[in-house]
Amino acid sequence: MPASPINHIHVDERGVASIAGTRIKVRHIAVERNVWKKSPEAIQKDFPHLSLGQIYAAIAFYCDNQEQIDAEIAEEERLTEQLRSQQSAPLTREALLERLQKQTANEAA
Repeated sequence: MPASPINHIHVDERGVASIAGTRIKVRHIAVERNVWKKSPEAIQKDFPHLSLGQIYAAIAFYCDNQEQIDAEIAEEERLTEQLRSQQSAPLTREALLERLQKQTANEAA
C-alpha cells in the first residue's frame, strides 16, 4: 500500500499550529500531556471529537517544535496573568444587591 501524507496539523499565518479542521491548538494538547500528565487516550476522553491520530500528530508536532510552542504557552500565561491583574475585585452578592437597590430607586424616582 502506498504511503499517503497525514495532514492533521495546520499552521496559520501567525505561525500558530492547530489540529486541522478544529479550533484546538497544539499547545492545548501539549499542556494536557506535559502539565496534567495525561496519556493520549485520556486527552481523547476530554476532547472526544479528536481522533487518536490527531492527538498523536499534535504531540509529534510539539516534539518537533517544542521551543516555539513552549514560548506560545508562556506568552498565553503572561497575557492571562496580565488580564487577571487588571480585574477589579470580584462582585459579591452584597454588592450586587446594593447595585440593584440603587438602580430600582433611581428608576422609581
